[in-house]
Amino acid sequence: MSWILLATLVIIATITDIRGSRIPNWVTLTGAAAGILLQLISGGWAGAWSSLIGLLSGFLPLFLLYLIGALGGGDVKLFAAIGAISGGVFALNCAVYSLLIAGLIGIGILVGRRMLVPGLKRVAYSLVAIVRLGDFRPLTAAGQKNMLRFPFMYAVMPAVLLMAIDQLTGKGWTVL
Repeated sequence: MSWILLATLVIIATITDIRGSRIPNWVTLTGAAAGILLQLISGGWAGAWSSLIGLLSGFLPLFLLYLIGALGGGDVKLFAAIGAISGGVFALNCAVYSLLIAGLIGIGILVGRRMLVPGLKRVAYSLVAIVRLGDFRPLTAAGQKNMLRFPFMYAVMPAVLLMAIDQLTGKGWTVL
């Protein structure tokens, strides 16, 4: 049943993100509540507790990315719902793969727009400022106008699919 719930959540989130560049609260909050309820029914209070831990595991790391403007709030709440449904380890692995896939998509977009070299220079400058100078302003100074934007679900959907295949086949693709 959790696979059906997870698939429904991800499909609806993908459709709403692609159509409107946002994932509404009704999608994420319903997914999180349904995940907690499902785990409560199947595992009792221990299952509900595990679901809440999964929710926090999916939410907290991505909330840090939200604070610097790298992700939207809907994306963060989506990973909380994924954690509530499938557990914290599943959600964290999905997050890692989503970020890697998003990076590949971003590189592809930059190559297509012939902006790869200026983009890499900006990243190098930011890294030097952070590492050598301890200056974190480049993370916040870039602002929304300079951010490369695309629906994050383009990266989340294949990451969730990859982790679902891993769980069902035991191929061992988990990162964490």
